[in-house]
Amino acid sequence: MNTNSAPFQPHRWIWIASIWLGFGLLDAMQTVLIMHSEGMHHAWVKLFMTTVFSWLPWALATTLVLRLGRRFPPVKLRPYWKWFVHTAACAAIGLTFAAWTTWLEMLFNPYAGPSPPGPSLRTLSVRIPLQWDAAIRIDPPCARLAIPCLTAFSTIGCKIRLGT
Repeated sequence: MNTNSAPFQPHRWIWIASIWLGFGLLDAMQTVLIMHSEGMHHAWVKLFMTTVFSWLPWALATTLVLRLGRRFPPVKLRPYWKWFVHTAACAAIGLTFAAWTTWLEMLFNPYAGPSPPGPSLRTLSVRIPLQWDAAIRIDPPCARLAIPCLTAFSTIGCKIRLGT
């Protein structure tokens, strides 16, 4: 019997969704307000919603990241393979984020370009690396902030349920 896998817990998903929605709303407000204050002309509602929904891969990956942290705790430099597991997971989530954000931007054209780019292989091959670069530089710091919060909420919820 495997005791490491936690059963589906709706209260945990509420916290995960709330935290990532908070990150998405803050990011979207910052993006829209700064671009608007600089005099740019975009489809503001589409840009706001695209930015909020761009955080969805990180929200969906949170339980995987927490599970990886429990199963392969990266607290020591050795063994190296534990770090490889975490690096591979980060790369996969970042690539998923890049592809998802690229798809959202191609679908909704939030920057109000002259014509929405069609979903072609050429467009994807140019835009995914740009999003990947943003994922590497911007999102991991946010993810590093979110994981301790989610872990703390998970611990608090466990203590409340157990009455300790």
